[in-house]
Amino acid sequence: MTASLLQMTAGVKRLLRTEVGFDPGKLVVVDVQVNNAARITPERLFQEYKVITSEVLALPFVKDASVSGCGLLTGCVGMTPVIVPGSLAKAPYIQRNYVGPDYGAALGFTLLSGRMFDRRENQAGACSIMVNDSFRQKFSDADVHPGTTVIIEGRQCAIVGIIKDARLNNVHTTAEAELFGSIYQMPGWSISQIVARVDKDPAAVRDTIAAKLHQSTVPLTVGLASTGSQLVLTNLVEELLISRLAALFGVCGISMAAVAVSLILSFRLQLREGEIGVRVALGASRTAIYSLAIKEIAIPLCTGIIAGLMLAALAINKSGVGFLEEGGDTYVYSGVLIATVALIAGIIPVARILGMPLSRLLRST
Repeated sequence: MTASLLQMTAGVKRLLRTEVGFDPGKLVVVDVQVNNAARITPERLFQEYKVITSEVLALPFVKDASVSGCGLLTGCVGMTPVIVPGSLAKAPYIQRNYVGPDYGAALGFTLLSGRMFDRRENQAGACSIMVNDSFRQKFSDADVHPGTTVIIEGRQCAIVGIIKDARLNNVHTTAEAELFGSIYQMPGWSISQIVARVDKDPAAVRDTIAAKLHQSTVPLTVGLASTGSQLVLTNLVEELLISRLAALFGVCGISMAAVAVSLILSFRLQLREGEIGVRVALGASRTAIYSLAIKEIAIPLCTGIIAGLMLAALAINKSGVGFLEEGGDTYVYSGVLIATVALIAGIIPVARILGMPLSRLLRST
């Protein structure tokens, strides 16, 4: 039970500290595919992307909308090297995603320096990219900043902005270096998703956005429509499951501990009813009686908590089950929670004793 409590505490901590690097609230993501995209010229394909985006933006509750060519955040692994002049770092397989203008605004990226993609990336010809902070760190020997030129697939592209690391998968691991290019400046990429930031409940309007795409003047195959929060929770499903199971057993363990403390204290106080009656007769306060009761269980309670936490931690480490962190605060939180519940449970037998007539307590002497 103590092991479950430790797991529950660690799980709650990790979930509260989950940082995905973008704002999943008010976000709708729809999987789409342009029919016969491989047979359409890049120029016509670009125009169709603009039409699709305009149709979604025409909905009154949509604030920003954009397209993505390679998933939401994971991107695709490039098979050609990314070269940053002045850097010795070798990076042949940098993650990359090609997106439409306003993609950063639609997803809610945090801009660290420079600017997000905007309508300037709407035209073919030039080559602009955004990179994440892990990209900057990977090529730190070249002092990557907005304005730095990077060679991608044989083209010279200028970095216009650096964004905070954002990821959807493996949210508790270090983000990989990733770059975002303009889908309008990279011929040959077809869109895979439409993203829209809305000013209403995303769950209430996602089907409306999907229906709008079904009615698009561009022939589309429309897939699953999800909210940003759903996508985040889907990638935390294992941690949520472990946390809920641990919470169930943890609550059972705490309940059993509370009952045990209450019964043990009741028995000990019953043996001292006469002493308590004398103390009450001499003017002892309820607080003093409660302090007396706590002293009865303080040593065994502390010993049990310490021993239980040590044995639980040992069992978890030996089994390799769960995701208990090394931080000592996990043990502190769990111990404090058990102690608090035990002390609250101690109020019941004290209240029972103090509710007895003084004459009955004194007869026990």
